[in-house]
Amino acid sequence: LAPSSAPAPAPAPGMLLEPIDSSSGPFLRPVPALDGDAGHVSLELFVGPGSAEPQGAPVSLRQTPSDRKSGPLLLRRRGLGSCPLAFETPDLSEPSFASDASWSLQPELFHLPGTLAVATPRLGHRLLAAVADAGPESEACSGRGAGVRLLCEATGAASWPDDVRRSACWRPAAPRLESCASVRAAESAGAEDASISKAWELLRVGEQSAAAAMLRTLIAKAPHSFDAHFALAVVSDVRHDGRGFREAVGRCLEINPRHAHAWLFKGMADSSRGDYEAALAAFARVLELDALGVRGAQAASSSEVIRKNLACGLRAEPCWANALPRILAQRPRDVPVELGRGLGRGLVARPRPVFGGGRHCVQVWDDALGSELLSHLRESVDDLCIWGLRNPQQCQSFWLPRGAVPRTAAEAAGRLLLEEVLGERADDFAGIEWWCKNQAARLGAHFHYDTALQDGGFPRAAYASVLYLSDVGGPTVVLDQVADMHCDRWPEVPQEGHLVMPRLNRYMVFPGELRHGCMPVDDCRSPRYVILFNFWARHTPSAPSCQVPDFSNYSPVSEWAVTSKYLLSQEALRKLAAVERQRHRARRQVALESCSPHEMDCSSDFGDLPLALPLPSLPRLRSGPGGVAAVLRVRWRTCAEELAGRGSVGDVVAAKCEAVGIPLDLNSR
Repeated sequence: LAPSSAPAPAPAPGMLLEPIDSSSGPFLRPVPALDGDAGHVSLELFVGPGSAEPQGAPVSLRQTPSDRKSGPLLLRRRGLGSCPLAFETPDLSEPSFASDASWSLQPELFHLPGTLAVATPRLGHRLLAAVADAGPESEACSGRGAGVRLLCEATGAASWPDDVRRSACWRPAAPRLESCASVRAAESAGAEDASISKAWELLRVGEQSAAAAMLRTLIAKAPHSFDAHFALAVVSDVRHDGRGFREAVGRCLEINPRHAHAWLFKGMADSSRGDYEAALAAFARVLELDALGVRGAQAASSSEVIRKNLACGLRAEPCWANALPRILAQRPRDVPVELGRGLGRGLVARPRPVFGGGRHCVQVWDDALGSELLSHLRESVDDLCIWGLRNPQQCQSFWLPRGAVPRTAAEAAGRLLLEEVLGERADDFAGIEWWCKNQAARLGAHFHYDTALQDGGFPRAAYASVLYLSDVGGPTVVLDQVADMHCDRWPEVPQEGHLVMPRLNRYMVFPGELRHGCMPVDDCRSPRYVILFNFWARHTPSAPSCQVPDFSNYSPVSEWAVTSKYLLSQEALRKLAAVERQRHRARRQVALESCSPHEMDCSSDFGDLPLALPLPSLPRLRSGPGGVAAVLRVRWRTCAEELAGRGSVGDVVAAKCEAVGIPLDLNSR
């Protein structure tokens, strides 16, 4: 950053964010992007004499490629004279990003328009020290009111030492720069950086407890260090320490309330506690600070999912008057199913004995698993869910291929359910896709089809299924809608649905091509735990969405993960399987009950239907076998015909559909 004779580039039209009096000395200014960096933001710090054309060695700030995980900016120094050529902020997966050779800057910290602010105290210390090293009496900083336009508003000026704050906010009226204070601050920042760098290294090699302890020691000495608190938040998240994560994120925002990544973390923490209103507010703050950046995109996506999952709830409102004519207006389909080239019927459908012989297409069992296997599942479901949300490989579901040996209780349970409950041979299937969910019971799951996300088209599992590991929350709702090339959901108005209330150790299965979701019924914030298993007959879902997981680590972020403790020995897994194969008589199949139209005094549009459909009340949903957790078949068309005073039109519908083989009746289909 030493003064240079190289002329400063002129600002591009429209890039000047605020009027700058160049006579005031060193300052930051927007400049044209470097060669090859078109469209990126560049800011330069000039340490030059008070003249109309300031000169100096610029610091360039530019946008990173979209596939980097480090955050949205790189900071680098352009080579002028003896200045180094470039410094970058590497991936968060490389914990050395806080080292001396890596300065971290985030674009959301620049408060625009009005001020240009140094992003972090650490960087501020260095820039101040660099200016001070030129000497307040030197030619570089002499002249009328030479000053430093390095405002610390965005980093929370109150958190800086008083002497550094005075230096940072030094105005042209002040007689000189307090260089000694700045140099002392820079030395302190160097020691802080070294400790943070060591903590990142400990995290990388899997010493997560040691990394957290080192950061807490540093925070005790430097309680206003944003970088230390932020690093502790990341370490706590990797350790699955939810309370530590929330506390560290809260402290980050006290120090710097304009940090978009910290607000993103707050939204994640609020979501995990079931406070979705607070989460939406936090994500809205991210969008204010980083509307076009990576964090903003993440916040927008998370907000959309939360809103959709909250919108599909049960309403205490009758709707037969509006729904009845629209249900009866649904006509039979007059075109055959078409899935496109290469996606023939064999990919989707295969003989499914569990639904044969006139049985319903939704089947439910209670006491599905033995107590020991169930205990393993309940112990591991939360951590496995978090690993699924955080893993650097970005896999959203896990894959157990045919012939692979299970390594976790969940994988063993999936294969046992396929063989012992559904009566299928595991070798007849390509594999098992599975994932865990832990969310507050007040949140639903928007209605969707389970599909291979990376593959497009209409691949569907032969069976979709849910294993419930708690008693709270609303029902899984399976509609009679399917999709093909002609229609994304048919029938457009559902004619039939199934509602399965959660109950510990309950297992339900349905055809994988049916549209389904979860309907919240109250404001309960207790965790609703489930494990979902999709059994694929021939298709293997593609990566990265579905992968064989390695629960032993979080590589490259950390070489160890808390989920490694759920990797069981083959002997332990064999014992669990042997117990399950002897308890087939202990499982109890739950009979589906039907609802009369007079029991349906509530309603829901499931978030995106063109109308609300009648549904049973919450007391009815909770009045199943033994007085708890109902399993209901809701036949909207039959009920509508009854209310309208009609006889059944089933025979007429069947006749009309005989040519194409697509009756409205779900069991017939």
